[in-house]
Amino acid sequence: MNDGFATLVASLLAGGFAVVGLVISKENKVSEFRQQWIDGLRADISSLIAAASVIQIRPIETSHFRDLTMQLKEFECRIALRFRMGDREGEALLVVIRDVIRRAMDFGSPSDLEDQMCGLKETPRELLKNEWERVKKGEPNYVKTVRIARAAFWVLLATFGISLLFRFIVAPHICWLLKLFKG
Repeated sequence: MNDGFATLVASLLAGGFAVVGLVISKENKVSEFRQQWIDGLRADISSLIAAASVIQIRPIETSHFRDLTMQLKEFECRIALRFRMGDREGEALLVVIRDVIRRAMDFGSPSDLEDQMCGLKETPRELLKNEWERVKKGEPNYVKTVRIARAAFWVLLATFGISLLFRFIVAPHICWLLKLFKG
């Protein structure tokens, strides 16, 4: 191989490794943000359930009731802002949350509210499971990049192996055969 070709191959390999490293780094950061999103959603839902439970305890002072009502609305807004408009799973969760808040503020029967809070605990399970599976598996771009990097590695390894095979085994025999036929 001449020096120019070797330099070209080395620079292409270095560039390829740099791109793979950047994609992996970025996708790992996205997965970290997704995990924080999951943890934040869990914390907001559990805080909302706790505030709704406190409202059911009687008697409750008016100022404390106002504070708890504000907390409930704050948690509802925080959870709502975590989802895109039109997100089916997010909309389903918000329907249950609004029902829990309505029942808590109406001072309905504690068993009704307890049933709603159990529903609120169950509703996000599938959503959280799907998000966790995505974090575990890796972001789609990460998975694609790793597959391409693996394929490129095997192609390079095969090319290098074929090159060595040709250079040290096939080429000498061809030269020997050519000499045999010439002479």
